[in-house]
Amino acid sequence: MPPLENEGDTVGKPRSYAYAVAEVVFGFILLVWLLLVPRHPFLLLGPGAVYLAASPFELAPVWWTFFWWCVAMNVLQLVWRCINLLRGAWQHRSRTEDLAIKALGLIPIGVVLLVKDSGYVLLKNPGMDWARYGATLESINKSIHLGFVVVCVVVLLQLAWEIGRLMYREYGERATTR
Repeated sequence: MPPLENEGDTVGKPRSYAYAVAEVVFGFILLVWLLLVPRHPFLLLGPGAVYLAASPFELAPVWWTFFWWCVAMNVLQLVWRCINLLRGAWQHRSRTEDLAIKALGLIPIGVVLLVKDSGYVLLKNPGMDWARYGATLESINKSIHLGFVVVCVVVLLQLAWEIGRLMYREYGERATTR
């Protein structure tokens, strides 16, 4: 039988060099696309950008904070992957990287969840449009808040699962060395 290898601080099967390079290349493409979205919202919304411009609603300023946190997370992942590629550690993704990205990913979610009165979408003309669109606005904001609560719970459960698996593995390794 072949000797068992210690999987150490890695996740998943070994990746090929081409896969690691493709991750970096597509990471740069994603970052460029993400940075183009504020000036050209149709890149994200498609024809919905026209409807958003014509609707009585507008996005609240919290979305800019959320957007820049997402950009920062993408830059962090891209830098991490470039460093791994340059130092020759591209065969496996590290558990530390996965845990750090998941933990830091809670920051933009938390920023959105802490919005006062769930003000994610606002009326362009609140004085004139409140009677007509007030109920719709509240429904939209509550739905967005509920969606982010669900996303936050899922990410927290994934993070707890990964930490639990890591602790279980460490406990197993210590028990076998005794």
